[in-house]
Amino acid sequence: MDKDTLVIGSKEGSLCIVEGKSGKILQSFELFDKEISSVALSNNTCQYLAIAEAKKRIILMETDGWKIIAKNWTYHNARITSVDFSPDNKFLMSASLDNFVYFWNL
Repeated sequence: MDKDTLVIGSKEGSLCIVEGKSGKILQSFELFDKEISSVALSNNTCQYLAIAEAKKRIILMETDGWKIIAKNWTYHNARITSVDFSPDNKFLMSASLDNFVYFWNL
């Protein structure tokens, strides 16, 4: 996984990993039955991928082997609008229409 790789979440809950230069689909996953509302790659190393579902759940994956290391993190009471990693990759932050931002310790 490198910085030329695109991560695309769909309205149907699927996730595609796409090679940026060629457009070739490298991986495809069916993760949720609802819309993926946000995705984020960890900084610099692209070691982690966070995926948020519109219905308040978050999955964390390792990009080496695409292993799910945390799934169904839930705490928000409304649609998750954004996920992102802290600059040092020690925390994942999630924001929601419930007006809260949560910090998840990695």
